Amino acid sequence: MKIKEEFKILVIVGSWNRAIFQKDWIKRFLLPNEDFLLEFSLNLDGSHRISTNNIRIEFHNNRLNFIPIKNDINTYELISEIAFKIADYLPHTPVIGYGVNFIFEGKSQDIKHDLIKTYDTDKLLDYKATIINSEHKHSIHLDNVSCNFSISLNNDKLIFGFNFHTDIKDLVQFKEKLDEKPITKLNEIALGIMDNVYNIQPDGEHNLCL
Repeated sequence: MKIKEEFKILVIVGSWNRAIFQKDWIKRFLLPNEDFLLEFSLNLDGSHRISTNNIRIEFHNNRLNFIPIKNDINTYELISEIAFKIADYLPHTPVIGYGVNFIFEGKSQDIKHDLIKTYDTDKLLDYKATIINSEHKHSIHLDNVSCNFSISLNNDKLIFGFNFHTDIKDLVQFKEKLDEKPITKLNEIALGIMDNVYNIQPDGEHNLCL
């Protein structure tokens, strides 16, 4: 299993004023020591995207998305640092929640047991059906965090998707909650579920916290 490339690892939901995120403001307050590219959407309701060598920051509707280009602890800490800066400089932005996500992918034939076999799988196969997609979903509370995760089979690809969602009333609370359970800690929880429950370990370079 490998961690997916360029997924939305941190999503903050709120009424963001996109006009603030101009080149000079970004350079002065968010990325004073990094080169970045500011890309503009051609869609009428689109927004710009900020890209560095390590991360992307983009808007989608009322969501501010952070996307790692490199998946490592330093990148995760950089994303948290920039998110905290945004919270400090735009403290009055109305927000309602945030999510931290992880997606792992691998070939189903590399897994020694069938994780998504259900009571009707054999009956469907006996009925000459070809199962193209299957999915298990769980909502759990673990280590004082809420986690929604799914195990899905798409053709020959096995996918683990984790979403740690937290409701917040403001960006001060966002900082408190993410500081209490940082991205690296949530990554550790996701890896722990895969390892201890399903006996699956991501490839060495992606096994960030275990």
